[in-house]
Amino acid sequence: MKTYVYAQHLSHAHFYLSLFESFETQNKVTIFTDNISLFLTIKFQKRFKYIFHTVHLIPPFYNKKKNQQERDLDERESKVLNYVIQYFGKAPQKAKSQYLNNIEWISNRIEKESLGLCWSGNKSEALAFSQAITKSKGTVYFGEITNYPQTIYFDKKGTNYYSSIRSNFENQLKNNDSESQIDDKYKKILLSLKTNQKKIPQSNQKNVTKIYYFISGIQNYLFRNGSRFHLFKTLKTNFKLTFEKEKYISQLIDRGEWLDLNNFSIPECNGPKYKVLIPLQIYSDTQLHVFSKYKSPVDFIQNIVKLIDSNIYIDFKLHPAEKNKYNKLTVLVLDKLASKFPQIRLVDTFEKDKYDIIATINSTFGIDALLSGIKVISFGESLYSGFNFLLEYSDKYKDLREAIDCYDKSVKSENFNLFAKIIYENFYHFNYFGVGNIKANTDPEKFQESLDKLKPIFQL
Repeated sequence: MKTYVYAQHLSHAHFYLSLFESFETQNKVTIFTDNISLFLTIKFQKRFKYIFHTVHLIPPFYNKKKNQQERDLDERESKVLNYVIQYFGKAPQKAKSQYLNNIEWISNRIEKESLGLCWSGNKSEALAFSQAITKSKGTVYFGEITNYPQTIYFDKKGTNYYSSIRSNFENQLKNNDSESQIDDKYKKILLSLKTNQKKIPQSNQKNVTKIYYFISGIQNYLFRNGSRFHLFKTLKTNFKLTFEKEKYISQLIDRGEWLDLNNFSIPECNGPKYKVLIPLQIYSDTQLHVFSKYKSPVDFIQNIVKLIDSNIYIDFKLHPAEKNKYNKLTVLVLDKLASKFPQIRLVDTFEKDKYDIIATINSTFGIDALLSGIKVISFGESLYSGFNFLLEYSDKYKDLREAIDCYDKSVKSENFNLFAKIIYENFYHFNYFGVGNIKANTDPEKFQESLDKLKPIFQL
């Protein structure tokens, strides 16, 4: 079976390179990318050339082909393209045309009934690759890191909200009778893995990987269309955030993207005091743009503030990987909120068990909280949202207090034990952040078991 890979970043290419080296496969692998520096690295670096016999650079789309066939997008495609529209600032029709063009371009370069491997599938380029493989009657496996050290999972259906883990859980929950409840064995295993993790996996990236991300950023400004990659606009925004903060905030208010605090108040309430922790997500997170209605972390903050009363205390925590201008903006608006409403804080550190509720859009931090036995309210679609071991916020609640008050009546927290079991059983013990060595820091026995389990699935 012919094997094809789509890689957008060096870390993707390193992972698949090390995976095929570990398989000791003789299969000829063809790789697609739209990253010029990655294309050149794979094409000319000896180690990459040994595995990836052919590398294709997906060309930029300039809408030259006027007779390109258009079609309606399905729900998943529309959600994924929303990332390009919201985050990159690309015009909807241009985003759609480029996506359909990529499917056609890749389809013309692959054989029928092939194996396709890509990361996540929740970005338009990766989804176009998967659609091209499927169109040619092939099989696609989507890879994704988990929230635990040295583990990833592969899924034919998709990742995160589109993962088959969700349907597996639903089916097994139906088949489990009340007398055969799953114990908390797997919940304890996952909690142990998380407890032993010293820092977020992304922080283990070596300097060479970080340099590649910097180079990719330059390429984005040179070759990607969309207002996000307009150099003048970027410099102008940074200038305003540094020297014209009040003017910038006023513009956000005019666009409906922030609260006019001069005309906003939090309603008084004599109900019980609730402490809520809200871990914010990074602005570039596909989870935010694809699987929620919020345009940015700031947009989420303003919606949360509209839902609270005077006896709900909120601690916001910035994402540790968010280190750009959006952090400046988030800190700015939170400082303004805190100065008017002392019940709202921006915290650097926290203890999860000190909070009554953890509220998140769809961060994997929600799973961490559930492992620790803390109540979770989600505001977006995710791997774990919509199930009855947590509460999913919706318009049926008039405010956050009503949702918290309804939590115990609505939630069956014991069902999370089954979910934890299914998550763990889908783990492959590979180190995505090993920079070309997926065996790094893994348990040798579990690593080999993962290889043996995956090889027949990939038919290698």
